Amino acid sequence: MTQKDIARQTGTSVATVSKAFSGSPEISEETRQRIFDAARRGGCYEKYYKGGYDARVVAVICPEMESEYYTRIVSCLEKRISAVGDVMTLSVSGFDAGKEKRLFEYHAYVQKADGVILLGGASAVVNRDHRPLVAIHAAGEISCADMVETDIRQGMRECVSWLKEAGHREIGFVGDRFTAAKREAFREAMRELGLPVREEWTAESDLRFQAAGYEEARRLLAGNRRPTAVIAAYDYIALGVIQYAHAAVIRVPEELSVIGMDNISLAPYLDIPLTTVDLHTEQMCDTVLELLYKKMENPYYVACRSVTVRPDLMIRGSAGPAPGR
Repeated sequence: MTQKDIARQTGTSVATVSKAFSGSPEISEETRQRIFDAARRGGCYEKYYKGGYDARVVAVICPEMESEYYTRIVSCLEKRISAVGDVMTLSVSGFDAGKEKRLFEYHAYVQKADGVILLGGASAVVNRDHRPLVAIHAAGEISCADMVETDIRQGMRECVSWLKEAGHREIGFVGDRFTAAKREAFREAMRELGLPVREEWTAESDLRFQAAGYEEARRLLAGNRRPTAVIAAYDYIALGVIQYAHAAVIRVPEELSVIGMDNISLAPYLDIPLTTVDLHTEQMCDTVLELLYKKMENPYYVACRSVTVRPDLMIRGSAGPAPGR
């Protein structure tokens, strides 16, 4: 396939195709990708790509783009990748392990991306020929991949430890169907610190975000005996818990302490500033790209590393001493 054929297929000109492969800033990213896709279908992408366009392609596979946690990571990665003159592509797996595996194989072996980043990666991915690959918060071990994760156990232990020191003994947890690891970390932290785990106060909602927090708080806080503190799997669930507490005339933090995880951008600016765990997404992105580029620049570097980023508990207005203390 010639550049004239690519121009005909994409509704552009030969000059535009040439500029796309030379990395000209005159060409929009949408047009450039359309031209590249046509070249890949025609089997001539490598020929023209290597001929002048020096930018490397990093493919990011993300489970969703609804939560601020993932959008912050993706935005951070894109800024840093663009800053060095490279290009990031994004695919969304929808928490589907099979789709995630297919997307990885497409980006690694069809698109021939220079590197791949998996967010929330599943163990179904098989990196059979040691493609440069880094996984963030992988659900299991992935062959031939560097792994970066936040120490969720440590973060949860800090939450429970702070609440215990503040006099709380009856602590609940609210998550959703995607937060099983945090739920188990909560149970582990409670046991380690000698506090009872009441399963009726350990909730996993079929809903998500604030709706999950609101509906599960309605159940947790309805009885005569209720927890004096709730830890939420992420901040938007915590906001839902606080919303229900207000509706039920339960004062936060005087009668109910609430702690989230993620440290979303609005957490310090709420009417009751949210106590939360900062997962340090920017530090995580820097670590991911350091590992990925090391592999991209040295194809013979096959060692796999695992790096853990330590979170920090941010004490704000939504958590306080246990009632009566």
